[in-house]
Amino acid sequence: MPQGEPMRALMIDALGSGKGKRTLTRDVIGCGPRWICGILEARGIECEIQLCEDFLAGKARIDVDLLLVSCMTMDIKALRKLGRKSLRRSPEATTIVGGPVASSPYRALEISGFDMAVVGEGEVALESILDGDEIGDIPGVFTRSGTAYPELPPRLDESAYNQYLPSTRRILDYPTYFASRVYVEVVRGCSNFNRTTMPLSNGRRCTHCTEGCRLPICPEGIPPGCGFCSVPAIFGPPKSRDHDLVSSEIGDLVELGVRRIVLSAPDILDYGRGRDLRDPTAPKPNYDALDRLLGGAARAAGDGASVSVENVKPSLLDDESAEIIADNLPSTSIHIGCETGDLDHSVSLGRPSAPGETMRAVRIARRHGLKPYVYFIHGLPGQSHETAWRTAELIRRMGKDVEKITAYRFKPLPGSAFEGEPTGPPSRSDEDSGLISRAAREVNLSKKGIYVGKTLEVVVAEPNFERKGQVIGFPVDEGPIVTMSGGRRLIGNRVKVRIRRAISDRLLQGEMVGVENEGA
Repeated sequence: MPQGEPMRALMIDALGSGKGKRTLTRDVIGCGPRWICGILEARGIECEIQLCEDFLAGKARIDVDLLLVSCMTMDIKALRKLGRKSLRRSPEATTIVGGPVASSPYRALEISGFDMAVVGEGEVALESILDGDEIGDIPGVFTRSGTAYPELPPRLDESAYNQYLPSTRRILDYPTYFASRVYVEVVRGCSNFNRTTMPLSNGRRCTHCTEGCRLPICPEGIPPGCGFCSVPAIFGPPKSRDHDLVSSEIGDLVELGVRRIVLSAPDILDYGRGRDLRDPTAPKPNYDALDRLLGGAARAAGDGASVSVENVKPSLLDDESAEIIADNLPSTSIHIGCETGDLDHSVSLGRPSAPGETMRAVRIARRHGLKPYVYFIHGLPGQSHETAWRTAELIRRMGKDVEKITAYRFKPLPGSAFEGEPTGPPSRSDEDSGLISRAAREVNLSKKGIYVGKTLEVVVAEPNFERKGQVIGFPVDEGPIVTMSGGRRLIGNRVKVRIRRAISDRLLQGEMVGVENEGA
């Protein structure tokens, strides 16, 4: 780096990029990259964010001294491409990989060729790197030589967590920020310290603990939480951001032109419940804290943007918490994890809620005018024909009450109890997984059919890269993505679209019937 010149950094957002280009998550902007840029900006480091696909296409605007990448485990192929490209284009830059993929640090480093991987909460580690500390002395930083500190960093307590401010101006680096769902973190960590009781491929099995035992460290070495999830193992019990910080961030984002805000949390109902919390059921939600959070978020957004919440545990959703959500964010969507419709399977996975509790939560949400989206996973360890059949039946029973069913294929995550288990089979080739996947598609297609003939309001975000001469519109509020005829001149406009047909369970075909405003 030339003497006297400020350090320059590039943050590559590869979250959801898969093989190098986002497909299913094009209207999602996560909070992690902006969080890292907040640390860089606080130190006077010139930085910007670039999408993985744009970097691979050679669209980088600056030469950099520091190149950072954030991606998920599913993005390993994109990470490989980024490593090759970055070594050619910025051979002198210090390269760091973080995000969920870094939970398996040596694999991430081998594939990318990067200098360092930062595991877990990376704030303190990144600051130490920027301070020039000896790499081998920084917890949570791994190198290809294996000489760095091979342990996770100590977790931030709630006070330290609230000292960090994510960048808001870097939202402008995203080409479709004005139409995308922009995530604002409000809770980090999870209160579910149940553990899977399934025998694992590494020979471990939970045998010592009695019901209700939620130790921070298991004598058998089983990570806490649902067997397929790594959140409590990596981030620990939930900690909450101050509601004034959340409101301020939302206000700044809306002023910059953001129109869709999502409050990000493994469970929004963990907000303010307490510190060092390892019980997903008791105490009940902190209703006053939840009301302050949501009320402040709604006021900060004003009439210029919509605000929705993300995940809730069925074990914590009750009429009082649902009413608070509905009063502050009328008709908002909420996302509820169920994963399996079989009770015994659910318990053995370490789930915080039984399938019946999920059905109850869906009905509570509907009773208060909320729009429940429910998650399932096919191909999970322990899946059988019986568990799959019961899951498919539960999906169909939920059909009239849910807004959408999402059925994922199981993939083992680093840091989770199921880290060493095999990936679930594709639903197209496995009879049992196919039962679950087909039931989800049936429900979603029937829901999309409801839109046919209706007029929706969307923001035109980008060209449809698969249908020439068409553009993609993201809904002003939560809802399906729409494709319609139109040129690039429409991008940025808020338009009304009459729905002609459901192309798939994820996409509607529409016809533009009016432009609401120019340059939304």
